[in-house]
Amino acid sequence: MVLRILPAALIAILLVALACGSEPASQPDEATKPAPKVEPTPTVFERLLAFVPDTPDNRRLVRMNDIRGAAAAQGIPIPGFDATPEEMTQFKFDVAFGTERPATTVTQLGESWISGFNQDYVDVSTGTKMSLGFDARDIEAFALLGEANNPPKPIQEILIGAFDAEEAPVLLAACEKCPPHIIENYEGQDFFTWGPADRQNLRDHRQVPPSFDHLGRPGDIVVAADHVFRVLKHADLELLIDTDSGSAGSLLLDEQYRGVASALGDGGAVSAILTDQPFNVETVIQAMCGVECFKQQEERGQLMPGTVDRIRDSISKSGPLEPFNLIGVGLGIDDTGAFALVVLSYDTAEIASKALGQLQARIEVGRYPDIAGDGETESFEDRIPGVQALVEGSMVVAKFWPRSSKELRDFALFPMSSNDGNTYLHNKFVFLIVTE
Repeated sequence: MVLRILPAALIAILLVALACGSEPASQPDEATKPAPKVEPTPTVFERLLAFVPDTPDNRRLVRMNDIRGAAAAQGIPIPGFDATPEEMTQFKFDVAFGTERPATTVTQLGESWISGFNQDYVDVSTGTKMSLGFDARDIEAFALLGEANNPPKPIQEILIGAFDAEEAPVLLAACEKCPPHIIENYEGQDFFTWGPADRQNLRDHRQVPPSFDHLGRPGDIVVAADHVFRVLKHADLELLIDTDSGSAGSLLLDEQYRGVASALGDGGAVSAILTDQPFNVETVIQAMCGVECFKQQEERGQLMPGTVDRIRDSISKSGPLEPFNLIGVGLGIDDTGAFALVVLSYDTAEIASKALGQLQARIEVGRYPDIAGDGETESFEDRIPGVQALVEGSMVVAKFWPRSSKELRDFALFPMSSNDGNTYLHNKFVFLIVTE
């Protein structure tokens, strides 16, 4: 049955006609026209992807955190305008690490700096409120780019929220603790710079305002009405500005990236990692340690001989899984508890349907590899007893509830550089989705 929303005036006419016991009058032509198509409201992850340039590095890894969503999911109030520095620090701690013990961590913060939400430096105030006009309470969400590169990583930060582009230069000019800056312009967009954006000065500039980081790097900064950029390479800033203006393409324009981001947001995730990196057997082994690395550990007596064979054998016995084009992993909290939301994107609905059956079978029979060689293994089903999985379009969307909230960290994917210079994502969860 198709339900159509009728204009209010027509509803009134129908009600009168029915009340009088007569047949409704014939509808005018306007009423028979199809209702205009209503586009769904973009999720916060889709809004962030609109700023993310479509480059090979960004396809390899995009990290996103919905700060407002994470606060709401954990019942954490956003601090008011008169919040003290101590209250702001507590807010950041609660969002980053949860309010309960053992911690239920649903954010995947990474190395964000200007947002104030850095996993290692969350207690550090960068002075952005007094120097740029905003702080953590003004940020709705942020994305991190550049993590897929070898160190030193040219981190790029994208914040969305409510900012004041006109107030920022006034505050920065009046900031006595801020090193002298200059304002430059690229394609009509002003930005603040302190010279080479990735130049380190640990002695004089470590953690000074407005957003010098733990290595004393200033970054180049854009403050606009609805977004903020901070980058460590000038060329990266230009590409972000080009993407914002539409002169360069964004990942939002890619149908599969847009679909995965939408599914994560609609599914209640408050953090997300997207990657197109391969998760086949050999790349996973390489990302974990590598064949030679495992052999060295075996020679030192740290592992029993045959580690790589045990890993391959375990993956083979767990059953096949169709290789996917793109994966998104998000964390969140619902009425059941803390969960991981996994989205696998395929070319067609038929392939996705096949992959769904394979994933369900793997969960039922699969086991984590016996890496140590002590004979101790654990089944997927025992470790994650709650699973819901279905096909949406050409995607497999699976929701996992682990045995306890602390085991959510199994799904908190993180970048890991391998010997050949590539970057993969690895955690226990990788054995659930490793492909042929």
